[in-house]
Amino acid sequence: MDKNNYRDISIASQLQNVFEKILFDRLYPIFKQNKFPHELQQGFRPKCCSLTAAFTMKETISYYIENNSCIYAAYLDNEKAFNGVWITGLLYKLFNIGVRGRYWRIIKSSYQDIVSSVFFNGVYSESYQIKQGVGQGRTLSSWMFLAMINDLIAELISLGNGAVVNDSHIPCILIADDTSLISPTLSGLRAMLDTVGEYASKWRLKYNASKSCFMIFGGKKHRYGNKSFNISLNGTALERVFNVKYAGIDIDCNLRIRNAVSSRCKKGLTVVNSLAPVGFTSSGMSPSHAIKMWEKIVIPIVNCGLK
Repeated sequence: MDKNNYRDISIASQLQNVFEKILFDRLYPIFKQNKFPHELQQGFRPKCCSLTAAFTMKETISYYIENNSCIYAAYLDNEKAFNGVWITGLLYKLFNIGVRGRYWRIIKSSYQDIVSSVFFNGVYSESYQIKQGVGQGRTLSSWMFLAMINDLIAELISLGNGAVVNDSHIPCILIADDTSLISPTLSGLRAMLDTVGEYASKWRLKYNASKSCFMIFGGKKHRYGNKSFNISLNGTALERVFNVKYAGIDIDCNLRIRNAVSSRCKKGLTVVNSLAPVGFTSSGMSPSHAIKMWEKIVIPIVNCGLK
């Protein structure tokens, strides 16, 4: 059994969950006042989700292809992001965002002297102290990680590289810990990858280059062939791919919708088969109930990302 194939979820008491929810309600006005998180962060923000991230990604790429330009995108894997957060660095980031005084002290104390144990196959491990990480599954965990990575967006923007669509500068798109870089030039993409590597080293984040990749959109002479583009992160070369699943949506180097439609249809078929035990068959439930299940369950899954 490889422990790296498992992702732990922190289970806290109901009292702690309620307390963190109340604390977040107090913190949110501070976040909003200080324009945190950045608008290029699509994770956990109101009215933002993986679909808005995928839409921004595809429209940015389409803009360059329609203007007969090449564009490069790197998709980076942040390894065990929530569990690797450096608490001292997080507290520094929160202070700069505007979380100070008693709220800052409450957060600091909530990450001190934490003791946990692992529950697996009905057995508890011995207790151990947690010295890093914000506990995936806790109410505040996602926002604590956003605070840790928020300055990376500002650093990428300050480079002046990255895609520009009309008046919008889009060097990157983030969905919480999923980081994507977009640049119309190879040199710009390399510079941004260097910045990501330096930021990760400084703030003790870890990107897994072996699970990261890059794609080239537009420009037929670059799209095919075995040309080496020398794209790397922390000295490890990134694999060049011709299709990727981004935010749950299939994207290929030609932005063809055929592959995405095929993938969603397969998802829909899987859902239909899973509903058979509850009577979603020709001899099962009434047609009116079957239609409602089709419209409420199957159709949304098939349509996801195809709009």
